Amino acid sequence: MLKKKESKLKTAVSVIANTPKLFKLVWQTSWLCTIILGIITLIQGTLPVLKLWIGKLIVDGVINATTSQSPSAHLPHILWLAGLELLLVAITSLLSKVNGFVQDLLNDLFRIHANSMVLEKSVELDLAYYETPSFYNDLQRAQQDAGNRPISVLQSTFRLIQNLIS
Repeated sequence: MLKKKESKLKTAVSVIANTPKLFKLVWQTSWLCTIILGIITLIQGTLPVLKLWIGKLIVDGVINATTSQSPSAHLPHILWLAGLELLLVAITSLLSKVNGFVQDLLNDLFRIHANSMVLEKSVELDLAYYETPSFYNDLQRAQQDAGNRPISVLQSTFRLIQNLIS
């Protein structure tokens, strides 16, 4: 049990230590997609706060209308706020779809980039390396895992930033 916890701790420290390198690789793959994901993350982090604030304004408007001499005078303001709330819900949904599309695109681009880097390095090696099963297994693992891990680390980091903003 203790070795399992130590192994998880070593893995976490390794991921944190290698995060700048992973970001650099992702940036080299597509700086535009990385920036778009960052902007979407910032917007998605602020939208829940805006929705709560507008909800508060709607409730305040309804309370003011019920205590006012002319409740119908507050109706346009309340309807405008409700429309704004609806617009924020639509923006949240749209950003979620765009975020998924850009993540999938970046994932595919990075997989291509990582595989080409692995192939470039493997071409430089002597043929004797290919005869050892351990090298071949490492090469296969590099080709399969290289395209997924950096993007998942980037996504987790962006989700953490989004949650901190919210």
